[in-house]
Amino acid sequence: MTGAMVLPASADQTKCSCRNLRSVQEELKNAEYEAMFFADMAAKLKAVEDPLIEAHKNPTHPDSDVNIQDRSSRARADLMRTFKLPHNPAYGYSGPLTVDMKFGSCEQKPADLEALRAGSQCKEIADITLAHEAAHRERCARETAAVYWDRLPSQIAAEEAERYREQANAMRAQLKRIVDEGTITVEAKMEPRIKGPQFDVTYSFVMPSIEMEGKSSPGSDSWTVNGKGKQSGKIKNAKIGGIRANRAGNSTMTSIWLWIRMALL
Repeated sequence: MTGAMVLPASADQTKCSCRNLRSVQEELKNAEYEAMFFADMAAKLKAVEDPLIEAHKNPTHPDSDVNIQDRSSRARADLMRTFKLPHNPAYGYSGPLTVDMKFGSCEQKPADLEALRAGSQCKEIADITLAHEAAHRERCARETAAVYWDRLPSQIAAEEAERYREQANAMRAQLKRIVDEGTITVEAKMEPRIKGPQFDVTYSFVMPSIEMEGKSSPGSDSWTVNGKGKQSGKIKNAKIGGIRANRAGNSTMTSIWLWIRMALL
């Protein structure tokens, strides 16, 4: 088995859409966290390994016989105890939490990869996470299993950081696509009250359902929705100078444009 292994698409897996918005957002948050976590780990493990690599060059150095793999692996285990995903798992995911590669080989179990696909919330999430795993297999096959598994823990962590950066970028692209292709429905009922010494008025504004189209902002994590609809308004009740009137005034209908700016995450 090599990195060229391809799994067939699931027949009942649907394209990611607005109904998967929460899932994609949480998958993005997780991937961003993991990219940062493993990049930080790589730097910390390198700080453990580099002095030992230098010590091994000098037979008289007190650390010249220290096992670098062992020392760095124990440091990695300590760091992994601080690992905590923002969403574990992301909303709607029911597949395996990890898909391991067999030590000393470039293989992953097809059943595990299929479980990952089947447990994913929608097609693009499955494709992105499977691409992450395929990239590991492809690198292993390219370098050979012997070289791949002989790397120092800092190098393994650096590869994970790279894979998760790619995964985060792909998830962000999906999030923007969903927003750009989607619409949201907005409706509102407001009853603002204005009160003074001789003045107490409650207004009623009703905005029926309005469909608004989304548009993400290139290079940022914000998006806007725009729509046009009707709003009716009237005085619900009023008290002026001691005189009270209920449901006073006629209802008026006005056209309105709505523009809302929101964060993607």
